[in-house]
Amino acid sequence: MNGKGQPNSSQYMPLAIMFMGIGWCSSAFLSSTGPPVALSFMSPLALGGALACSQTLVGCPAQNIYAEVYSALCAVLGCIAFLTGTIYCLNRVEP
Repeated sequence: MNGKGQPNSSQYMPLAIMFMGIGWCSSAFLSSTGPPVALSFMSPLALGGALACSQTLVGCPAQNIYAEVYSALCAVLGCIAFLTGTIYCLNRVEP
């Protein structure tokens, strides 16, 4: 948060990486455009739900670590999905 109580734009970057990575990967595997867009929008929600459930099951009381773990997972999973989609697309186009 900046001094005015508003989040910094850098806090949204991992979320954008996940949107783009999941969207690219799913569009490489699927032929239509609707499901990749839906998957890219639903993936951060699913990750947040899974992280909240695992935090509840483990009983971790630290609330301030949730945002940091969520941001790191978004960035890592987005990069992995982007690389997977790129490799699949190149293998499909370049035999």
